[in-house]
Amino acid sequence: MLDGFGISGYRSFGEEVQYFGPLSKFNLVIGQNNCGKSNVLLYVKDILPKAIMSTRGLGGTFSLNSLEKSLSQKSGLFRMAMGIKKNSSLNNEIIKKLGDSIPPRIGDIITRILDSVAQNNDDGMGWITFEGSWDHRLEIKKELIDRLLLKKSVNDQDWEFIWRIITNQNGGSLKQHWIPETLKKIFIELVELPPTIIVPAIRKIGDTGTDIENDYSGNGIIVKLAMLQNPSHDMQNQKAVFGKINNFLQEVTGIHDATIEIPYKRDTILVHANGRTLPLINLGTGIHEVIILASIATSISSNIVCIEEPELHLHPTLQKKLAKYLIENTNNQYIISTHSASLMDIEGASIFHVSLINGDSYISGVVSSKNKYFVCTDLGYRASDLMQANCIIWVEGPSDRIYINNWISSIDSSFTEGLHYSIMFYGGRLLSHLSSNDLDIDDFISLRKLNRNLVIVIDSDKKKNSDNINETKARILSETIKGNGFCWITAGREIENYIDQSVLEMAIKTSHSKVDYIKAGKQYDDSLRCYTADGKQFEYYDKVRIAKTAASSPLMLDILDLKEMVTRLVDEIRKANGLV
Repeated sequence: MLDGFGISGYRSFGEEVQYFGPLSKFNLVIGQNNCGKSNVLLYVKDILPKAIMSTRGLGGTFSLNSLEKSLSQKSGLFRMAMGIKKNSSLNNEIIKKLGDSIPPRIGDIITRILDSVAQNNDDGMGWITFEGSWDHRLEIKKELIDRLLLKKSVNDQDWEFIWRIITNQNGGSLKQHWIPETLKKIFIELVELPPTIIVPAIRKIGDTGTDIENDYSGNGIIVKLAMLQNPSHDMQNQKAVFGKINNFLQEVTGIHDATIEIPYKRDTILVHANGRTLPLINLGTGIHEVIILASIATSISSNIVCIEEPELHLHPTLQKKLAKYLIENTNNQYIISTHSASLMDIEGASIFHVSLINGDSYISGVVSSKNKYFVCTDLGYRASDLMQANCIIWVEGPSDRIYINNWISSIDSSFTEGLHYSIMFYGGRLLSHLSSNDLDIDDFISLRKLNRNLVIVIDSDKKKNSDNINETKARILSETIKGNGFCWITAGREIENYIDQSVLEMAIKTSHSKVDYIKAGKQYDDSLRCYTADGKQFEYYDKVRIAKTAASSPLMLDILDLKEMVTRLVDEIRKANGLV
C-alpha cells in the first residue's frame, strides 16, 4: 500500500506542498464542490507514476501540459513528496527486498532516517520532497539534504554504510551520493506503486464498450461478471470472487438466497431472489450502484482504487455496507472523494479535508471529533441534519457509563462508543424534567428529539421488593414502551447492586484506604454504605474511581436480571445500527 504522498503545482494545488498521509486501506478526501478533490485522484492515477519514474531517471524528463499546471505557481518548479510510516510493514518490506544477508543494524539506520525526515506535524511519517523545473528530471530538494547534514541524527559512517549496502557501490561522497541516493532508494526504488484505477462519478451498467479492461464506469461490467461466473479451466479460483459479490448482494438486499447471473446473451444482470428473476436495475438505483462498485473492486487485486463520490444514489446505510465490504473482502487500497458525512464514521478510515483558500487547494488531516465537526460545517451540515451516534444510552452519571461499557463489551466487543452508541448523562435530579415522548410538552425536554434510538438506565431506588418506583420513573417507563428503545430500571436499589459483593468491596477499599468494611450485599441494600475502622460511616467516596477499579476485574453477568438487560441493550444497539 501507499503510505503517503504530497502534491504541489498541479491544477488547484499551488506552491506549498500538501501532504496526504498517513494513508490507510480506506482513505476519504472530503470537501465542498470544486475544492480540488478530483484533482487528488487524477494526480494519483496520472501524475504520481510519471513523477516517480522521473526521479528514477526513467521515462525521460517530467512535464505537465498547460491545463495541468497550477495557475498560482510562481517558482516554475514542480514538487512531489513521498512518505513512509515509521515502524510500518513497509519498513519490513524494504529490508526484505535488500536481501537476507544484510546486517541487522540496517533496520535501525532506516528508522533513524525516517525520524530525521519527519515533518513538524507529528504524523508518524518520514517525508522527502523532490523538485525540478518543467521538462527536467525531479531531484531531492537540496534544502532537505542540508538539513540532514545539520541534524546529524544519522552520522557520516552510517550514511556511507547503508549506501554501500543498498547500492552495491563504493566511494562517492556524503552530499552528492550517500544521502540522496540512499533516500531515493528507500522512498522510491524499494517502494512499488501499485497500479491505479479511477471509478468515475457517473456509473451505469451499459454496453460492452470498446475497452472493457480499462473502463470502470460500468460499461463492460456484464462481460467481466460473465468471466467470473464461468472462468476458463485455469482460472477456476475466479468463482470465489463471483461468490463474494453474491454474498454482498445478499447483505445489501437482506435476501439470504439472492444471487446474480449473467445470461447467455450477456445483455443484462439477472437477480434471482424470493423465487423470482428480475434484471438488477429493477431492484432500484442504489442496489444497482453498489453492485457496480463491489464488482469492480472485487474483480481486481492489489490496486489503488480511486472512487469519485460513491455516495451518489446511496442511502447512508448502503454507503456503510459498501465501505465495510470493500475493507473486509478486497485487498485494494481506496482513495475516495466524497461529500458524505456518513462515511467519516467508518472505523479505521483516514480522512483528509480539502478546502479552497484564495484559489489554492489545502489539505488538513481529520483526526479528532472537533476536526470532524468543522468538516461537517464546511460541507453544509448542521446539528439538525445529523443524528449523532446511532443509539444513545442515557445514564445517571459517569460511573454508570463505566459499568455499561464493560457489560456491552462482554457481550459484543465489536461496538465502538461514539459510533455505534453514545452514553449521555441526565443526572438524578434532572430526570423529572425529561420525557421520552415526541409530544411538545412544556414541562419536559424530549429525549427522542435528540435521537430516536434510545435506552434509559434508571436506578429503582427501592429499599425493599414491595416498594413502588416513583411517579417520574413510572412515566418514563410508560413513554419508552410506546416508542423505540427501552427503559431499564434496575432490579436492585442501584446499578452497583449488579456488581459482585467481593469485587465491589475490593474496589471501595482500593479506592479509599480509610474504609474498613461495608454493610451491603443484598438486592436492595445501599451498596456503597461503608464504614471506617472506628465505626463511622464513610461519606466521601468517589463513585467513578470505584467503578474504574471494579471494572478492572471481570464483571459477572449472572447477577439479578443483568444478563437479560445487557443482552437486550446490545440488541437495541444492533438494531439502531442496522446489524439485524
